[in-house]
Amino acid sequence: MRNGCRRQEYMAANPNVKVEMEYVSYDALPRQNRHAMASTPPAYDVIMTDVIWYSEFVKAGYLSDVTSRITADMRKNTFASDWNVTTVDGKVYGMPWLLDTKYLYYNDTLLKQAGITTPPTTWEDVVADSKIIKQKGVVEYRWSGPGSDRSFNL
Repeated sequence: MRNGCRRQEYMAANPNVKVEMEYVSYDALPRQNRHAMASTPPAYDVIMTDVIWYSEFVKAGYLSDVTSRITADMRKNTFASDWNVTTVDGKVYGMPWLLDTKYLYYNDTLLKQAGITTPPTTWEDVVADSKIIKQKGVVEYRWSGPGSDRSFNL
């Protein structure tokens, strides 16, 4: 469901609430949020922010503790680790949404063929295991992750 549809649905269920959407470019988002939330009263009731700004915004008092409002049903269809994004010092300050968290999948069969008994848990492990897999001739490849900073010629 698109954001406009959700907005209409929410306002229909809450007739005393008017939701106005303001779209801001990603590059301008932190500055726009800082300025808006520092005003009195804050310009926004709800903001969308990136994971990298949660701690800063909590420390500045821009975000409210909503821990008591998070239900088991809200958590049900979300990876438990997604809540780490919106949780600061054990308190929840938002709903995980549109997370671009990267998940690493591995091929257990290839690891076993190379004699690797445990999956990698760090980028260093990925590089080391990839070199072992290549050295043992299990596969011949260039391993590549998202972005040039995570591409390795092995």
